[in-house]
Amino acid sequence: MLRLLSVPDAIAAAPALPPLLDLAGRWTIRRTIPGHGRFDGEAVATRRSDDRFGWRETGVMRLVNGTRSEAHRGLVFAQGPGWLEIWYADGPNAGTRMHRFDLAVGPRAWHVHSCAPDTYAASLRISGPGIFQLGYTVTGPRKAYRMSTLYRRAPTGPSGTAPLRHACLGG
Repeated sequence: MLRLLSVPDAIAAAPALPPLLDLAGRWTIRRTIPGHGRFDGEAVATRRSDDRFGWRETGVMRLVNGTRSEAHRGLVFAQGPGWLEIWYADGPNAGTRMHRFDLAVGPRAWHVHSCAPDTYAASLRISGPGIFQLGYTVTGPRKAYRMSTLYRRAPTGPSGTAPLRHACLGG
C-alpha cells in the first residue's frame, strides 16, 4: 500500500545531509586527464570565514609527450547546509563562481556551466570526511576531454602538519 507523507514527514524521512567536508588543512591531489597527462600535488585549505576556505593547489603537471612543469591555482570553497560552491580565486576569472553543487539529497551532485563556446559538466562525490572526487566532461568546438581529480586528506607528521612537496612558481 502506498502511503503519502505530509511535507514535515517527508522532510523527516529524507536521508540526512552528508557530513560537510572539513576542508581546513592539507590535501593530496591526483588529477588525471586521459590522453593528455596528469597532475600530482597538494592543496592547502585555509579558513577565511565560517563558510569559506581559500584553496591553493600546487604540484607537477606531466603531459603524455614527456613535458613536466610546476603548476598552481587558487580557488575559494564555500559551503553551507546542503551545498558546496567553488569559485576562481586567481587568473582572468577571479571572483567568478565555477560550480554550485546541491548536496541536499546525498553525497553526489552535478553542475553544468558554460564557458562559451564550451560546456563543463562537473560531478562531485564525497566519500567521507577525508576524501572527495571532482570529475569533468568538457565538450565544445574548442575543447573535448575528461578529467578526474581525487582529493584525500594528507597524512600528518609529528607536528600535525604535512609539508608541501612542491613550491609554487609565483602568480
